[in-house]
Amino acid sequence: MPSVITTQLPPGANPEDYGELRFSVTDAVNNRPVADADIRISAIDTPETTLYSLTTNAQGISDTVSLEA
Repeated sequence: MPSVITTQLPPGANPEDYGELRFSVTDAVNNRPVADADIRISAIDTPETTLYSLTTNAQGISDTVSLEA
């Protein structure tokens, strides 16, 4: 079962400025789940820096991460 990875909000941050993201990865040909898919999340202005690294489970689902909107 996927879990939720919570991020610590900076002091004074508004929780409404954050959202949750989870991936579902399927094979484009057979529409079957892809297990162990590597997912890397980075900021658009620093693509070389990985903020989160996720892997899908046997059902092709990643954990959920909280990200600033």
